[in-house]
Amino acid sequence: MFTNNGTFTWEAGDFVLNYGSITNGATGVITATGNNAIITSGGNHNFTNAGSFLKTNPTGTTAFTINATNTGTIQGVGTISSSFTNNGNIAPGNPTGILTVNGAQPFSGTSTLQIQLQDGSGAGTGHDQLARSSNLTLSGTLTVTQTGTVPNGTYTIINLTSGFISGSFSAINLPADYTLQVNPTNVVVIKEASCINPRPTIGIDVNITFCQGQSVTLT
Repeated sequence: MFTNNGTFTWEAGDFVLNYGSITNGATGVITATGNNAIITSGGNHNFTNAGSFLKTNPTGTTAFTINATNTGTIQGVGTISSSFTNNGNIAPGNPTGILTVNGAQPFSGTSTLQIQLQDGSGAGTGHDQLARSSNLTLSGTLTVTQTGTVPNGTYTIINLTSGFISGSFSAINLPADYTLQVNPTNVVVIKEASCINPRPTIGIDVNITFCQGQSVTLT
């Protein structure tokens, strides 16, 4: 049995288990920086994440070919291929980025998808995105936060390269001025902040929002 309650960096190589298990405790942080896997040479095996599992290589894949359970947070960029049961958090990005999750369905009734929007530069740099190459069933909680200056627009936070989306989130937490739209192969949030009228009154106690693409002339 391997138990991590500190900080563990997984740079390369595979974990090969024979009647063994790996546990990342509530205070543990496992950082996977390369292409790696947890595989079996026989017997029953488990990987349990109650802490933070961080994937940092945007072109790398980490595979779990054993029973895996997440009650902590899976976050980062790149690809995770797993049969894990997720009852915790999935947080694409580090801090923003695209995380591809293939294999078992990543959501459950107690899971939370955490998405950050920073600016309007696009998926992976300006906002987080969860990607997948097969069917996806929505469930659990969606929490979207705005951490920077984000212009009005449409932002794809879930994207499928194949398959279709079904189900729904049971709880949705969005910033002000945002709405959610679920499409057959993607999920988007739409920001529509209120714009001022063409002839605003400017004063000390007046709050005014100018929308992107508009101009104002003071005479």
